[in-house]
Amino acid sequence: MDQKEIFKNSEGDAWFERNKDTLKNIDPEVDPLIIVLKNLIDSKLVDDEKRVDILEVGCGDGTRSKFISDLIKCDFYGIDPSPKAVEAAVSKGVIASEGTAEKLPFHDKKFDLLIYGFCLYLCDRKDLTAIAEEASRVTKDDSWLLVMDFFSPDEIANPYSHHDSIKSFKMDYRRLFEADGSYFCYSHQVIDHETHKFTDIKENWISISLMRKVKK
Repeated sequence: MDQKEIFKNSEGDAWFERNKDTLKNIDPEVDPLIIVLKNLIDSKLVDDEKRVDILEVGCGDGTRSKFISDLIKCDFYGIDPSPKAVEAAVSKGVIASEGTAEKLPFHDKKFDLLIYGFCLYLCDRKDLTAIAEEASRVTKDDSWLLVMDFFSPDEIANPYSHHDSIKSFKMDYRRLFEADGSYFCYSHQVIDHETHKFTDIKENWISISLMRKVKK
């Protein structure tokens, strides 16, 4: 069974139950993804007077969406493989539905900003090309892509401690979106997963990458 099917069938809800307290306690003052987004808005590279469409893949309970909705006028959409997470996100005003990254249930060129917040590391490797193609399909020209995930310069597969049939993967996820020249990297920061400070402990690395879609 593919990892996405395992997450749809059971592990998505199990992951949500294990992490729901952490999700509720996201602090917008220190959350690296929200900090980068604030910088993007403050730089006037996104028009904060115009209503925009935002999608978060792996939206969890929608806590981060609430903070982002306070920063910028937007319609916030989310997908997640966990029915429980989707229910929680909808209760917070997210237009959320069950789904996975390789098949996004949206029409072409809909979104101004696409967010992947700690979800790509659990995706099936055979789906990576489809994930990148879907990202390009559903985003507008000059749109933005924001990725926060576990980082390694080379791809590493690790056992997933909660399910024997699942692996977690570390890599430089910018490579997915840069491969066909669709995106340009505006910023890329490697920091410690827990402290959000710089570290030489490679096992603790995460990265936050801000990319812009290139007109073709």
